[in-house]
Amino acid sequence: MPVPTLYVNAETGDDSGPGSAANPYQTLNKALQQAYDLNPSGATVVYRIKMFSSAHPIAPIGYGGQVGGVDAGHEAEGWVAAGESPRKPFPIRMQAGVDIIGIPDRTTQALPIITIDEQDAAGGPAHDLEMQPGEPSCVVRAAPNASIKNFDLDGSRRITQMAGDSNWPGILASSVSDFTVQGCDVRAWQDGVCLEAQVGQSLSALIDGCTLRDSFEITPIQFGHAGLWMIGEGSLTVDITDTTITNCHDAVEMGMEPGTVSTFSMSGSFVHDNENGLEVVGDGGSMNLTLLSTKFCRNYSKDSPPGTSKTTSTGALLFGRNTPQPGPITVTASIRSCDFSDNGWNILWNQMGSLDLGTDASPGLNNFCIDYANFLPNDEPFRVQLYQVFGGPVTASGNYWVRSNQGANASGQITGTVVAGQNGVNLINGLPPGPLVGQIDPATSLPYLRNFSIGPFNSIDFGSVPAPGTPPDCATVPCTSAGG
Repeated sequence: MPVPTLYVNAETGDDSGPGSAANPYQTLNKALQQAYDLNPSGATVVYRIKMFSSAHPIAPIGYGGQVGGVDAGHEAEGWVAAGESPRKPFPIRMQAGVDIIGIPDRTTQALPIITIDEQDAAGGPAHDLEMQPGEPSCVVRAAPNASIKNFDLDGSRRITQMAGDSNWPGILASSVSDFTVQGCDVRAWQDGVCLEAQVGQSLSALIDGCTLRDSFEITPIQFGHAGLWMIGEGSLTVDITDTTITNCHDAVEMGMEPGTVSTFSMSGSFVHDNENGLEVVGDGGSMNLTLLSTKFCRNYSKDSPPGTSKTTSTGALLFGRNTPQPGPITVTASIRSCDFSDNGWNILWNQMGSLDLGTDASPGLNNFCIDYANFLPNDEPFRVQLYQVFGGPVTASGNYWVRSNQGANASGQITGTVVAGQNGVNLINGLPPGPLVGQIDPATSLPYLRNFSIGPFNSIDFGSVPAPGTPPDCATVPCTSAGG
């Protein structure tokens, strides 16, 4: 049977109409109310709500932007379930089994916009948030077995301090199953998407074909955090496909808790120009992680003006912290066919578990590049491809490393087992063992290149089978597109 569909046009619609394609509703909350009224149990009929792109966004009355001198926002009240009191229009509460789908403009391909504008013309506080008291801070609240597709979620004119806290995601999913975000541009929120599993509960979600961006110092008084934040005392299963995450403090941060078991996969994606690419931290639990055909580049500290500071604290993949003991999380990580270039470090490994960058039976085919000309000589960044501190065992067969460096041949291939230098120091560029930082090549005034640095009592197994074929040339692997 065809899926029942309701239509919305924030510019030309009419909430007193039938909500058809020819006569759409004006507000999203009206469509959600109708979907609920027609199927209050949420158990028998699946609905779609389709939103036409228009000059008017989904925004509360009082929205600062105007079209033709008329307030562009029309959302006056939220939908209510049986027994609920009248509600404010935000957060937009999704419903189980109801997909909300944007229809891009046929000419410009512009997506329908969901936004809250709190600023006056001078950028100061101006408008009531129109947020429901007691609701978690967010703009869209997810529901199980539901999806939001093809929307521009714009947080660029929200002012954090007006809400009394700074933890504001564009989309919040809390202990829901089978939730999907697809084809969305989620920008300028404290966190683009927050996925949370409550204690003893679970969450499963897919993020596909999206852009998560600008969760990084959006305004002088609003501070960004992560494109995707995964938290909670329950267990999460999260898949990311064909997605770009950029200009965030953390592209992805996973805050793990004792007793939790979570699974994360990312494929065909592009993680660039953040401070941290992917960070796994927390107090315990276990994580199964898979990365496939994903590119990580220009992820490094940006505390100073952009382009002038690439320091030691950040990089592409951070499994734990740079501390003298492993983190408390058991991570089982598998990484295949990924590109790493120009990150503060490419991989910091300091968790229990195992890091599988390739085996003889399943070569990694990961390409590790750093263009040291991009880094200032006095910054002292790690500039290390693989930095194993105290973490669990590492296998790294069949990858491409910096050529003619630390055991790599002219094609960037390494085989055999490499162990740390004496007394816990690191192997650096074939020089005698020395400290991790402070090694400057007098010929170039740049730090010596380091494929890997190994903490005390550790080793890296590079296998017996070199990476096959001709290695990619770092100079021809631009940081401009997704995929490995």
